[in-house]
Amino acid sequence: MSRSIILYLTLLVSVVSCDIAKTDPDSGFVSLLSEVESDPRLYLEKHGESGPFNLSDAGEAERFLLRSLSRNYIDRECFPSRDSLQAAIETFGSGKHTKALLESLFLLAEMHEHHGELEDAVMIIGHLVDLSKDMDDIEWQFYLYSHVSYMYMRNFNMMSFVRYQKLANEIICGIAPGELGVETKVTALMNYILADSTGLASRFVESLDSDNITPENPFYSEYRRLRGKYLYRTSCRAGAILDIEESLAYETDSLRIFECHAMLMALYYDSGDIEKSFEHRDAALECVDENTLYYKEIQFYRNCSDYSREQRCEEEYRRFTEMLACKSSRMHSDRLVGYLTSAVLFLLVSLVLTVVYFRSRRRSMSRLIEFQKKITELENLKESLSAKNAESGEMVKSYIKRDIEVAKNLARTEYASAEKGEWMFNELF
Repeated sequence: MSRSIILYLTLLVSVVSCDIAKTDPDSGFVSLLSEVESDPRLYLEKHGESGPFNLSDAGEAERFLLRSLSRNYIDRECFPSRDSLQAAIETFGSGKHTKALLESLFLLAEMHEHHGELEDAVMIIGHLVDLSKDMDDIEWQFYLYSHVSYMYMRNFNMMSFVRYQKLANEIICGIAPGELGVETKVTALMNYILADSTGLASRFVESLDSDNITPENPFYSEYRRLRGKYLYRTSCRAGAILDIEESLAYETDSLRIFECHAMLMALYYDSGDIEKSFEHRDAALECVDENTLYYKEIQFYRNCSDYSREQRCEEEYRRFTEMLACKSSRMHSDRLVGYLTSAVLFLLVSLVLTVVYFRSRRRSMSRLIEFQKKITELENLKESLSAKNAESGEMVKSYIKRDIEVAKNLARTEYASAEKGEWMFNELF
C-alpha cells in the first residue's frame, strides 16, 4: 500500500471517528448484511447485479460491497478489485456510512493479508480498532484483536499472538454468549480451544448448538470443525469424526481443509482404523504448499512422529521429518538472511551516523580551539595594554615631576634674577 493511501485512511478514519455521534446507523445496509451472513448464495440470487457500479454513489457502493462480501464468504480467496474497493471506502468515509466503512476496510485488510502484505493489513486493522472504540462496538473490537492474533500465529510470532489473544478475550469475558452474534461466538470458541480452556469453550458450543446454524451459513463449516476439535479435546472421538467430516464437506479454504484431514488422520489412528488414517494423511499432504510451513503442520508432523513407533510408519516418518527439516531450514535460512540484512543495514547506518557525529565533534572542537586561542590572544593583548598603560602612567608621572622641577627652577631663576636686578638698580641710582 502506498504512503498516500495509508495517510488517506488515517485521515479518513479520524474524520469519521469525530462524527460518530452525529451519524445514524444505516439500518438498510445492516439488514442486507445480515442476509449475506445468513446465506450469501441466496443473497446473490436475489440481488445478482454484476455491475458496473457507480462507486461515488453511496447506495451503489453498498451494493458493490455486499456482493463482494457474499463472494468472499463463499470463496475466501475471492476478492474485488483493489481500486474499486478503495473507491467505495472513500465514498463511505465521506458519507459517514460507518458500518459499511468497517466492513470495507476489513475486507481490504484481508486482501493485503492474502497477498502477504502483513504490515499493511495490521496497519488497517489498527485504524479499525480505533474506529470500533469510537463506535463502542465491543464485538468488532474482539473480532479485530482475535484476527490480528491469528495473523501473528500463522507467522510463528507467538508472543504477539498471546498478547492479542489476551486483549480479545478480556473484552468478552463478562458477556453471556447468547448476547453475541454467530461470527463472534465462533471466533470466541476458536480462542478458547487454542487456549485449551474447554470449560469456557463448552459455553459457546452450547450457545452455537442452540442457534441451529444451517449449511447455508458461511460460518457453518468452521463451527462444525471447531465443535469437532472441542469434542476431540474432551475425548469424544466418534462425535469429533462426524463433525469434522461434515465440516470438510463444505470447506473451501485450503488451510482449513488441511487441518480437517490432519485431525481425521489422528482420530482414525486413535480409533484403530489405520487405513483411513493414512488416507487422510495423504489427503493432508496434497494440501501442503511446499513453499510455506503452516503452523498447523507442526502438530500434523508431530502426530506422524508418534505413529512411527509402528513398523509400517517408520519410512513415512523419515520422509515427513526430512520434509519438515527441509522446510524449517529454508525458513530459518530466509529469516537468518533477513536478520543479517537488517543487522548489516543497522551497522552501516550506525557507522554513517558515527562518522557524521565525530566529524561534527571534530569541527566543533576545532572551533572551540580557535575560539580559545582568540580568547588567549585577547587576554594577552589586554595584559600588554594594561602593562603599557601602567608604564605610560609612570612616564607621565615622571614627565610631570620633571616639568614641576623645571618650573620650580625657572621660578627660582626668575625670582633670583628679579631680586638681583632690583639690587643693581638701587646701587646704580
